[in-house]
Amino acid sequence: MHMGRLENTGRFKYSLAALGDSLLSQAKRPIADRFGVPPTLKSGAAGKRLAVPLPLALQTDPATVVDWVDYATHDARLTFWLYVELRTRLEEQRVGGGGGSLWDLYESLFVPFGEMLTDMERVGFQVDLPLLRAKEAEAVAARTRLEGDFRKWAAAHCRDVDYMNVHSDRQLQQLLFAPFHNPTKAGVVLPPSHTFAVDQAALRDAPPADAPPVDAGEVGPIDGDGGGRTTRKKKDVRQVTLVGLGLKPTVLTPKGLPSAAMGVLKQLAGAPSASPPVYGDAVDPATCDALQALCDARAVSHMRSSFLAPLQTHADGASRIHASLNLNTETGRLSCRRPNLQNQPAHDKDLYNVRAAFTAAPGAALIVADYAQLELRLLAHLSRCRSMLDAFAAGGDFHSRTAVSMYPHVAAAVADGSVRLEADADASDGGGQPRVPLVKDVYGMERRRAKTLNFSIAYGKTTRGLARDWGISLPEATDTVTRWYADRAEVRSWQQATLERARETGYVETLLGRRRHLPAIVPPVRRGRSFERRAATAHAERAAINAPLQGSAADLVMAAMLGLRAHPALHALGWRVILQVHDEIILEGPAASVAVAEPLVTAVMRRPLEGIDLLVDLPVDAKSARTWYDAK
Repeated sequence: MHMGRLENTGRFKYSLAALGDSLLSQAKRPIADRFGVPPTLKSGAAGKRLAVPLPLALQTDPATVVDWVDYATHDARLTFWLYVELRTRLEEQRVGGGGGSLWDLYESLFVPFGEMLTDMERVGFQVDLPLLRAKEAEAVAARTRLEGDFRKWAAAHCRDVDYMNVHSDRQLQQLLFAPFHNPTKAGVVLPPSHTFAVDQAALRDAPPADAPPVDAGEVGPIDGDGGGRTTRKKKDVRQVTLVGLGLKPTVLTPKGLPSAAMGVLKQLAGAPSASPPVYGDAVDPATCDALQALCDARAVSHMRSSFLAPLQTHADGASRIHASLNLNTETGRLSCRRPNLQNQPAHDKDLYNVRAAFTAAPGAALIVADYAQLELRLLAHLSRCRSMLDAFAAGGDFHSRTAVSMYPHVAAAVADGSVRLEADADASDGGGQPRVPLVKDVYGMERRRAKTLNFSIAYGKTTRGLARDWGISLPEATDTVTRWYADRAEVRSWQQATLERARETGYVETLLGRRRHLPAIVPPVRRGRSFERRAATAHAERAAINAPLQGSAADLVMAAMLGLRAHPALHALGWRVILQVHDEIILEGPAASVAVAEPLVTAVMRRPLEGIDLLVDLPVDAKSARTWYDAK
């Protein structure tokens, strides 16, 4: 699978069956097709869903053992034939200027990295199960209280709200916006009242925050409009009649009904708990308070169902989580599943400090080391942009420096001393507060736009997308982008040259020569006229700009992880990498040797690539602590 992805990232599937079919025209029959047995229904007919006997039964049953040996040996032969074919293809693809092949890269990078991933999976990451259980109980109590606040408000209008599923979009549509009639779509209505069959037993557990169209806790409509699922025991089901409150819809679903999505509820609620209160589109303070309580309940429910509960489920007897780590992204970034430890909540959205539950073993500590602005630094290196290189060399707040170069009035304020780029020790008063305000404090809007552009241009975002994000006109967005490029002409030249090469070759390359294949990218004169074709080409053009940056960052982080694994002193001290989250690497080792290990980690990460001299430094922010939360 790693060889197949390195050889061509443009494939949709990399399973043994998919690679065998596409590269060798060797079909592999799924085990269910070969050994599946249809169940016998009560009617005596054969069911459609095949049941596959356990492998031990297939291996020992005289009726299937010969077929099983044939099936297993075919898999072994197919794997070997694919190895031979892919090795030949990788050897034929030269890297960069022809100094080596993709096979050399596979052997030097992918093989040891694959071994490292299995080691990381085996070691796992320890979690504090008592803390997770306590936080989950806290979340359940908070959800119950917040839902109660919403139900109390709605009960004045509809007596059955105590029995509804407040996380069901369909039921919320009925309660909040009925009666509703869409004049542009015939038959799209919400009647003044509607009756649902709601599973009360399901409501006693935490409902999902992003409920599907037919939700947990909802069996189906019972008003004779098509029936529904009725598999729940009748004693668990209650008929709930919801009378609509008649709020004015702000957003409609693709089907033409009022949307009850989280974003819509937040827009209706506003920020009633702010000081002073800011009321949303619902206007009425009591309504805004109730909808805010519902939004908070949904956020709490999401935290529980997505983080607090699953982390407990995946922990083993030693309280360690052994997630599945994979090299299966188009850019070469590492991914994680079962569970996804790379998708923990951001600090500002972490209601229950989930990262505090990720902890080192007794007597151990964590080192969390993070690259600073890695992709922007790679953009400066690849484009050889003098303005960006100078800004990184000067250090400090890069985004404020970008704002200074974009906006003359900000540059003038820095020049006359009315604002400063960074807080210096000699510019502080006795209490440590800067006497002169900072750019980010006085010109926050300009800095935010500069920061957005720094990343958006690296990702190939269009001016139309920026105008939509900022809520400004297209000419205003175009002018802002023009200001950014005015001092960074080398970036535009690099982007245009990268696009031209991608149109000629069909791929772009990373620092180490890995290729991102872009079959949808074609010269403008050959583009199809269909919307789908134009959209696919536009996506491929953005990927052509972004892939060398994200892919090179993935190369660099992968090399750094291998360097940390192979470092003799870190190995002797007992430090090992246990997780990587984008540009962040987490190690676990003896707490007694943190002072020795931390500078070694930083040194390895600052120079991870042998034979490649970057035009920028790679600052690394490394911190040690007992928990992931404290080390961030």
